Amino acid sequence: MRSIDRLEAKNRLLKEQAEGYRGDARVITALNRERTSCLVVRLEDERSFLSLIWHDVPESRVLSANQSLVLGDVARRMIDRDWIFEKLANREIGGDYSPDYFADCARIDREFQFSKFGWPTLVLPNETERNRAAAGSLYLMDGTHRTLVLARKLLLREIEYEPVEGLLLLPRPG
Repeated sequence: MRSIDRLEAKNRLLKEQAEGYRGDARVITALNRERTSCLVVRLEDERSFLSLIWHDVPESRVLSANQSLVLGDVARRMIDRDWIFEKLANREIGGDYSPDYFADCARIDREFQFSKFGWPTLVLPNETERNRAAAGSLYLMDGTHRTLVLARKLLLREIEYEPVEGLLLLPRPG
């Protein structure tokens, strides 16, 4: 883990957005606040990566409703149900979700390259997230599409793990 200047982190994330990552506006807002500290966290092994805590939002609730939010568990549910991003994007699977969310995942899956993975944004989990992810580590504030794609690829052994860096924001933006 290493400290990084807010401006350097902001410039890096803006560059990633210019290269096609959607990005969460809350991250840039947080980086504009003087009280925000930034750390680059290196997830050295697959287990550390798969322990990240995913979100529970309406767009992707089909994968998270009333279930573990540990990223590896979420990806495992997709695999166990034989779901692929294209089917979700084309609304071939019933449930509570937005096909557009999974269309982005399908595109990332088709074009996946570790060299273009970028920094997911991480924060300390709140109580609700910890309760839904007892074996989890840090909460994914941004980067949920690409981390889900990578987690699925890893569990299917389609790709060999390479260490991933993420941007940890402290304190957690409100």
